[in-house]
Amino acid sequence: MKPANSCVMPSASAQSIYHLTEIFTSSHSSLLRRAWFPRLQSLLWQVEAPNNIYLHLFLSHTLLFFYLSAIHPALKSIGTHCASLEALTIGDAKDLTADESFLLSETIRSCTQLRHLGCPPLEWEAWNHLSNLPTLLKLEIGSGNLSLDRHDFKFAPFLNVTILNFYVQKASHTITTLECSEFPSLQQFEMHVQVMPFAQAEQLFRALSQCNAGHTLEYIVIFSFDSDGDSEEEPSDNSLTAITQFLHFTQLRTLGLVFENYPVYLDNDLLLKAMSSWPNICYMTLANHQLRLPTITFRGLFDGLRLCPHLDSLQLHVDAINIDIDPETESFQHTSLQKFNVGFSNIEDVEAIARIIFFMLPSVEQVKHGYEDNNWDKVNQHLKHLRSSAALGITHSTPEPARAT
Repeated sequence: MKPANSCVMPSASAQSIYHLTEIFTSSHSSLLRRAWFPRLQSLLWQVEAPNNIYLHLFLSHTLLFFYLSAIHPALKSIGTHCASLEALTIGDAKDLTADESFLLSETIRSCTQLRHLGCPPLEWEAWNHLSNLPTLLKLEIGSGNLSLDRHDFKFAPFLNVTILNFYVQKASHTITTLECSEFPSLQQFEMHVQVMPFAQAEQLFRALSQCNAGHTLEYIVIFSFDSDGDSEEEPSDNSLTAITQFLHFTQLRTLGLVFENYPVYLDNDLLLKAMSSWPNICYMTLANHQLRLPTITFRGLFDGLRLCPHLDSLQLHVDAINIDIDPETESFQHTSLQKFNVGFSNIEDVEAIARIIFFMLPSVEQVKHGYEDNNWDKVNQHLKHLRSSAALGITHSTPEPARAT
C-alpha cells in the first residue's frame, strides 16, 4: 500500500540511468557546465538548491523516462527538448502555488508522446490535453489539493488509459474529474484518500460507475483513512452503496473497499447478486471499523461462493452467532478460498464454526480477525486439531467437493 504522497517512477529499459542527488557540491560546477548526454534515456533528478539550476543540461532529445522530485522551472523546456518523452513523474508533497500549477499544466500540454504520467492534481487545460492523447496508458495523481469547478465541461474519452490511480488528501478533485470523463479501456482504478465524507464517497461510486468502464474494469481498490470529514452532520446509521453501484463491472477480479467510519451495505441477497455479477472475482475485502451486527450469514456466504470458484481471498463480516448451516449435511466445498478474514465478527460456538471452516473451506488454514484476543483464536486451535486428526486418519463426516459446472 502506497502512502498518499507517493509517486513511483515507471520501470524501463534504458541505456543510461543517472541518479543525481544533493551530493553535488560547488566543486562539481565546472563538470556540470560541460556535461552533455546526447543518448540519455532515463533521468532521476532529486537535486536541491543550489545545484538544481543545472537540470536543463540533462534534458536530452532522447530522454524517455524522467522523474523529478518537485516542480522545477526547467519543466518549461520539456516539450521542446524532450519531444520523445514517454514517462514523466513529478513528486510533490505540498499544495502547488498558482504559478507552479500553471507551469505544470503548460508542461503536460507540451508533451505529446506520454504513456505514463504521475504528478500533482492538474488544471482543466491539462486534463483536456490528456483526454485527447492516444498514447497515454497510465495516469497517477499524487498529493495536493486543487479545486475544479467547471462541472459542465466534458473531456474527450481517455481512449487507451488502462490504469488510473489517485493518492490524494481529499476526494473532490477526483470526483469532478471522473464526472467529466470516460475511460472505455480502464482496467485498474485505485484511490487512497485521507478525508472522504459519506456524501463524497457516494458521489465517487456513482461517478466511477458512469465512466464507461463496465466491461473492462478488473481492479477497484479504494482506501479512505479518515472518512469522517463532516460526520457530525451525518446520520449514524449510514451504509455505503458501493456494491449496488459496481454490479455492472462484469470483469471484476479485485475489489478492495476500506473505510474508517462507514460500512458498505451488504446482505445475503445482495451478496448473491454481486457474486453472480462477478464470476471471475479472485480478491474481495469489505473492511470498516464500525462494530455493527453483520447481515451475512454462513448460508448466504456459501450460496455466494458457489458462484465464484476463483475467489482465493475474502474479508467480510459474517453473522457467526446465528449459525444457519450444518457442514456435515452439505455437499459443497469451496477449495479455492485460502485467506478468510472475518474482521470484527463476534462468535459464541467455537467448535461449530471450526467445523464449518474445516469441512466447507478446506484450504483455509487460519481465520484472520480484527481482535487481539478473541474466540476466533480458539477456532484456529480447533482447526489445527481437526487437520491433525485428519492427517492421522481419524475419520470425519466430510462432504464431497462440489463438481465444477
